[in-house]
Amino acid sequence: MQHELFPRVSVTAGYYHRSFQHIQYTKNTAIDPVADYQAFAIPGPANANLPNGGGGSITVYNLNAAKRGVVNNVLTYSDSNSRVYNGVEVSVNARLGKGGFIFGGLTTERTATNNCADLANSNPNNLRFCEQTPPFQPLLKASVGYTIPWDILLSGTYQRRPGISIGSTYTFNSAQAGFAITGGGTLSVTVVDPTQQYYDYVQTVDMRASKSIRFGRKRLQLFMELFNVPNSATVLTVNETVGPLYFNPQAITQGRRAQFGAQIDW
Repeated sequence: MQHELFPRVSVTAGYYHRSFQHIQYTKNTAIDPVADYQAFAIPGPANANLPNGGGGSITVYNLNAAKRGVVNNVLTYSDSNSRVYNGVEVSVNARLGKGGFIFGGLTTERTATNNCADLANSNPNNLRFCEQTPPFQPLLKASVGYTIPWDILLSGTYQRRPGISIGSTYTFNSAQAGFAITGGGTLSVTVVDPTQQYYDYVQTVDMRASKSIRFGRKRLQLFMELFNVPNSATVLTVNETVGPLYFNPQAITQGRRAQFGAQIDW
């Protein structure tokens, strides 16, 4: 839907829904998820960065040693698993005098998945968090530009984008399980529902100033660009292996940076 609010000012909005059916997956027909797996419980790891400090009990499944390496994979399609997308988008566009403009948009979306019906047919460990419905997280972008005296064009952009899901992988060995684990003596499990932990929003502000100078049919454009104006230091990635270093920052946004350049057209 698009509508003009005022002369040279318009708003656009849309709602999008997609439902994916007959989803492809791979099934190991040589493994029986009930008869060939042994269920057991391990104590959940304790860590201050886990919800409620961690702990609790986690059910895990160990493959029968006689079935290790037995594979008869069949590529098939599921009529039970689902993937449903919903999204809303709103944007505003305004044209100003002297080539100026204002543009901004907000998008919020999510994809809900349910892999519980068929993926578990080969490995019951896939049942853990097999249904995921993440929250709606808005993404905001805006840009503005305006020409000031001496034909200097000033412009800037603002972005506020949501962080991705934070992983929580915990690996334990046979000694912790109390018996020999099939296939290398270790198993890994996701501790926290992936839809419950997210990185912080990343906010960026960039600016640009440019000046065009004409020499006959040639044009020289001088410009200066400034990135991450507030010099923010948002954490982008952390250590996602549950242990002593869990949640230690590994990467942050690049600091404030200036860039100068020139472009000639003829």
